[in-house]
Amino acid sequence: MRSRLVLVLSSVIISSLPAQTAASKYQPSFDNPRGQELVAVLVSSSHCIGNSFPGFLASVDRMNSSLASQSSRAGVAFVSVGVATDWEPDSGYAYLKSLSNFNEFIVGRNWFNLGAAHYVWADSASKPVEPQVILLERSTTMDSAGVRISRDRVLARYLGADAIVSWVKQGAPRP
Repeated sequence: MRSRLVLVLSSVIISSLPAQTAASKYQPSFDNPRGQELVAVLVSSSHCIGNSFPGFLASVDRMNSSLASQSSRAGVAFVSVGVATDWEPDSGYAYLKSLSNFNEFIVGRNWFNLGAAHYVWADSASKPVEPQVILLERSTTMDSAGVRISRDRVLARYLGADAIVSWVKQGAPRP
């Protein structure tokens, strides 16, 4: 019963979100990465109170587009990761797709999913706040020995819809 109620409420919330998927400006690159990468991780959910903050929902796609453009000009790859803390994977995926396109999705299991475990709980400097954006930098190499990815280096955290909207209005500058 609880699962059905969550799915119904998520569907109602998602249906009231602006339909951006078809008109999304951000188009992820799926080329093999080499060298430096900028990674933007959005942690949010369909039931996040920040969804009602003016401009937040539309700011996610603008953030992805802006960071992708900046990264391209700097010769750096850009990766956008959407983490939804909805219990139900389907509602989390639908919510994230309504906001923007992403290179990767981590959905389901609420605050127990792998995205929350890695990007929030494993970092002592983080806080369990949603929405939040975590900007990371890392490097990748691929050769005959395989793929190597450096440890993530946190560049910035934007906690709460108001901080995210304000940062995106400034052009989402990379720190």
